[in-house]
Amino acid sequence: KIEATLSENKKTLSENKERFDYLNKQIEELQKELVLVKEEHQIDYLTKILNRRAYDDEVEKMERKYQVFNSNFAIVFYDIDHFKDINDKYGHACGDAVLRSFAKILKDLTRKEDIIARYGGEEFVALIHYQDEIEVSRYIKRVKSTIKDTDFVYNNDTIKITFSAGVSFRDK
Repeated sequence: KIEATLSENKKTLSENKERFDYLNKQIEELQKELVLVKEEHQIDYLTKILNRRAYDDEVEKMERKYQVFNSNFAIVFYDIDHFKDINDKYGHACGDAVLRSFAKILKDLTRKEDIIARYGGEEFVALIHYQDEIEVSRYIKRVKSTIKDTDFVYNNDTIKITFSAGVSFRDK
């Protein structure tokens, strides 16, 4: 009787282990999907930088840090000049390529502790921590110089890109 019970318990244990393994695998897959959904919720699909929703969250965090620690930050708005003309002349695929390249340049020139996001359309925004306002000015000059020196090439056409930028310092 003991052997029969032991055998039955072994069988039940084996079945439960299979069920546990199956459920564990499902949980892992759901966790991966959750990470992807969370990323899609915060990352602009075209430029692979933060989207406006994520920017709104980040600016709230920076405002709280400002209120508690008086940590300085500036908001820099970028707008690609005459972007509609690019789309009209070269097509939306070209416009998308310009947006991706512009975003990559901004991301490469922006420090890891700062925030860069696509605000909408051809508009981008950066949240820059600084000790001295001259740091922000130098940052914008680096962006301006890089954009000026970069040839945006699409289907053998070289497109010169310019942008307008505005800066607001939180403490002002």
